[in-house]
Amino acid sequence: MAARDKTAYLRFRNNGCTDYELKQKISELFEDAKRRWDGVFSLDSKIMLSPSHLSVCVASLQNVKLFNSNLDVVDDAFEYLMSKSSKGEKGQYFTPRYVIDMCVKMMNPKESEYVIDTAAGSAGFTVHSIFHVWREIRRRKGLPAGDNFTAEERSNDEINYVQTKVFAIDFDEKAVRVARTLNLIAGDGQTNVLHLNTLDYSRWDEVTKQEIWNDTYNQGFKKLKALRPHGAKDFKEFSFDLLMANPPFAGDIKENQIISRYELGKNAAGKWQTKVGRDILFIERNLNFLKPGGRMAIVLPQGRFNNSSDKIIRDFIAERCRILAVVGLHGNTFKPHTGTKTSVLFVQKWDDELCPKVDDYNIFFATMQEPGKDNSGVKLLKKFYAKSIESIMISIQNFGAYSLCNNINFCETGRPFLMTQNIRHNYIDWNDLRYIDEDSHTLLKKSHCFSKQVLITMAGEYLGRVAVYDEPFISSSNQAIAKVTLQNGYNPYYISTFLNTRYGQNQINRFKTITGQPNINMGLIQSLEVIITSNLFASHIEDTVLLSERLRKTAKEAYQTAESMLLSHLGLENYIPNPDGMQVKSFSSSFGISGRLDSEYYQPKYEQILQALSIHKLERLGDIVDIKKSIEPGSNYYCNEGVPFVRVSNLSKYEISEPDIKIPFNTVNDIQNLYPKKDSILLSKDGSVGIAFKVEEDMTCVTSGAILHLVINHASEILPDYLTLVINSMVVQMQAERDAGGSIIQHWKPSEISNVLIPVLDISEQRIISTKIQESFSLRKKSVKLLEIAKTAVEVAIEQGEDKAIMLLEELYNGEL
Repeated sequence: MAARDKTAYLRFRNNGCTDYELKQKISELFEDAKRRWDGVFSLDSKIMLSPSHLSVCVASLQNVKLFNSNLDVVDDAFEYLMSKSSKGEKGQYFTPRYVIDMCVKMMNPKESEYVIDTAAGSAGFTVHSIFHVWREIRRRKGLPAGDNFTAEERSNDEINYVQTKVFAIDFDEKAVRVARTLNLIAGDGQTNVLHLNTLDYSRWDEVTKQEIWNDTYNQGFKKLKALRPHGAKDFKEFSFDLLMANPPFAGDIKENQIISRYELGKNAAGKWQTKVGRDILFIERNLNFLKPGGRMAIVLPQGRFNNSSDKIIRDFIAERCRILAVVGLHGNTFKPHTGTKTSVLFVQKWDDELCPKVDDYNIFFATMQEPGKDNSGVKLLKKFYAKSIESIMISIQNFGAYSLCNNINFCETGRPFLMTQNIRHNYIDWNDLRYIDEDSHTLLKKSHCFSKQVLITMAGEYLGRVAVYDEPFISSSNQAIAKVTLQNGYNPYYISTFLNTRYGQNQINRFKTITGQPNINMGLIQSLEVIITSNLFASHIEDTVLLSERLRKTAKEAYQTAESMLLSHLGLENYIPNPDGMQVKSFSSSFGISGRLDSEYYQPKYEQILQALSIHKLERLGDIVDIKKSIEPGSNYYCNEGVPFVRVSNLSKYEISEPDIKIPFNTVNDIQNLYPKKDSILLSKDGSVGIAFKVEEDMTCVTSGAILHLVINHASEILPDYLTLVINSMVVQMQAERDAGGSIIQHWKPSEISNVLIPVLDISEQRIISTKIQESFSLRKKSVKLLEIAKTAVEVAIEQGEDKAIMLLEELYNGEL
């Protein structure tokens, strides 16, 4: 239809036709489109819908206008056409328009510059570049910017730019058809969108000689060939001014024919690798598309920016380019397809004139502060009512002067003294407590915790944990815990839950500073913003959190019952260790056997408990289990993407907390062999020694070298739940206390662990005890799940509204219980 033709009529419309007449009319339109727009539809394609179904589709679409529409609307429609099987499983994901827009604005393409996207997908980067340059052309001519998608005719300069300066390549034919369609709508630039495998350029001659391919893409390919350096015989290098791309970042290239053409196909030792990540080869390939002084914006997985194993890639880039900027994208950017964290790298190739090489220069670093999508990948459009902690609190306090630490007297019993490790995400762990005397408690009046205060950890590896103090007694707390007393009308359980969501944690991570160890001061805590909801919704969250706490306490009681049953069977229910710290031992019965001279090792209480156990069947732990070691890769391998890395600080006898650290999947060969297996027992041997946890199901994580894996040899003779309980009981804990050495950090040698004596009760008694343990863990699992439900409900309330959140809360709540 010609622009502004008042006599023209819209043919894609049912103007009273029968279903059969309508299909004939639409089929004629389709045949005309196939002839006019090569490469968008195959010549043998037909409309397969029945006349009645087509009539329904036309009725639904005939009033939809794509011209003069927002590009997001158009792109959403075309993204829907690309199924998961054709894009997502190959690691290709449509780049959100706000990311593309940022890249185009930062790269600022000019009318005179050649631009290409080598992994085009729906050609978002090139289409945005077209619109950017068009606006500049119209501004130069003193014309209004106009609409991007429009039926109006474009000026010769605008058409010339699209048809001669803008190129796109993709290896997925369906994606190419989508890209050619978008370029067609944008300005008849579809001829320069080519169906080629960017990385496998050595086969381009073979592909381009095929008749069907040549009929569709020859015109654009001739233009692309003209952009090779003078005298070039192959397709390795081109002379583009600007390249923007989001290459696939999943899967590896394994073909030697492709890998052998790239320097990044070699490892640090200069040997060819058998497989290389696609995105790695795209880095080198894209740089070869640029002329000296050319600029590139490329989306890459976060690991390429911080994995120690990928430093060779960063060195490769820095040697060839000036690094202009790195912009970190939010983890939700490519959801729902993938949660991989990514960043955009902006570089310019060194050139004596356009970009002279220098040893030092400034780099712009930025991170995306707010997500553009929620956790499910839905775009966030809503604005929220938020208040700062300062505006809703009565007071905030912490420990006070650090010098007070010198006056604290710790004791076996007394006032509870909360440490940062006791504060978990939305609950307080009372299992591993320290105590102080009354004088210390009185001195530390600023550290006192009162009912309904919100506690926030301020420093160290546990920074950012938030929980409500909900006890009738007053505890003290250490210097790294802030205590927030809220004004009436603000629900502490909702505030705590919100601060544990990604909306709260993102703020905390943004504000924290790292000077020796991570920390956040009370002034910054007061500036944290909380999205305010209705009192009704907040009360739903409170009910869920309180139910979780009740289940947690019931679970603890069940576990204590199992412990009491064990000690009762062993005759240790009233056992009191000998407090005498003195003993005389002969040389042969002390040093002659153990090789140790530390007096702690020979305390009478250790012999006392072994004597009490001697009436039972005892077996060496090393005869019951196989002891397997894990790895300790070192902090250089720590990264944000990869396999979760579990350390002793994540381990307790009740659970494994979510690790904050990951290591690359290629840290070692066959890393999956290190994953904890069902019914194995994880046992800490360094630091806090003797913590045992039974693995309920196969896990996808790697434990540190400080954690051993115990695999039971004969499960018919000793049950894993029972053995784990014994290890966590005083029976083994006293043996660990005796054996572990080290002046600062405790170490329990595997050889000593093998010699630990385990009382083995009758299997029927083990089953009764194990049943109680399983009951405890089932209740604890429900407790943990309820806190996750509360957190999810808060995020849903923010993203989709409170009504939806309450429905979800009730649905999940009932489903779990």
